[in-house]
Amino acid sequence: MSEPATFFFGSRILERFELAPEDTHHAVRVMRHKKGDIIWCIDGSGILFGVQLEKTGSRTAVGTIVSECPAHNEPPLEITLVCGLTLVSRMDWLIEKATELGVATVHPIKGRRHVGPGRIKRWERMARSAAKQCRRGRIPDIHAPAPLDAILADLPGNALRLLADASGRGMPSPVPKVDHVVVAVGPDIGFSPDERKSLLQNGFRPVSLGTRRLRTETAAVAILVPLVTCFQTGTTTPGSSGQGEIA
Repeated sequence: MSEPATFFFGSRILERFELAPEDTHHAVRVMRHKKGDIIWCIDGSGILFGVQLEKTGSRTAVGTIVSECPAHNEPPLEITLVCGLTLVSRMDWLIEKATELGVATVHPIKGRRHVGPGRIKRWERMARSAAKQCRRGRIPDIHAPAPLDAILADLPGNALRLLADASGRGMPSPVPKVDHVVVAVGPDIGFSPDERKSLLQNGFRPVSLGTRRLRTETAAVAILVPLVTCFQTGTTTPGSSGQGEIA
């Protein structure tokens, strides 16, 4: 089979695969796929399925799985993003870009803004859409906003922990060989002194992103890009911010 151009989302049921309603519309009405066609599908688990369509209705498309393999576009490490909440449109953008950059888990920090179940479902839809667009097999786990202390208690103990913080220096160089990285980015006004203290006490290493104050979504991308590039290319020395390196 050729390199997949489009991914469709759905659910595996034994040796069969059923597309989600919105993906059925895209596959059947927009892409004009019909019975007998083989399409590429994901269920968010990191597996890429080749599916031969057997039924193509207006609301449901079902096929038989004819091949499966690990999706090759996943980064070689687990990335968790802990982030402050920002405005609705900016948070949507952050979820989309975090998905494109290979983040596996997103932990929003509970703040003053109320976030209902509808907003979380929207984030999940945006993550699915971004994963399909960038041909990624895994869809990030989007958690409901929680207090910072609760998030810290739930993090893996063996991960490299990086904190976007103006008082820090450059990215670690060389980057330690780890399987999991946790990146913490505060809200637009930054972490409170107590939050920052808690992060440092929990092993986070401050990393400066320059002298300008960045919005939450900008800071997230600024710290994720060199990190992902470093591990994806196998290098150990990401570009420095010009303010030195972490010893």
